[in-house]
Amino acid sequence: MNTGADTALSGVISGSNNLTKTGAATLTLSGSNTYSGSTSVSAGTLSVAGDGNLGAGSLNLANGTTLQITGNTTIDNALALTAWPPSMLARPLRCPAPSVAQAA
Repeated sequence: MNTGADTALSGVISGSNNLTKTGAATLTLSGSNTYSGSTSVSAGTLSVAGDGNLGAGSLNLANGTTLQITGNTTIDNALALTAWPPSMLARPLRCPAPSVAQAA
């Protein structure tokens, strides 16, 4: 799926096919997806609220891509980081501390 603009899919994706996200914009998956193939992000951002949005297969993130998790969840899909510089893979992955902004 090529996302030249931000795109949201709320329906269920099912079957045994793979899902490949290309394009610089954000693809948001919000359905309880049951597809059994892999999810690959070749460019841009994939946004999910929870593990059920990703289907059952592996999750593949290319260098420079973003997985945005908007909910409180555990992602249990196998994760592969592809084409990342070796220096990035030699260190533990760390998530930055969340920031909270208070409205005035």
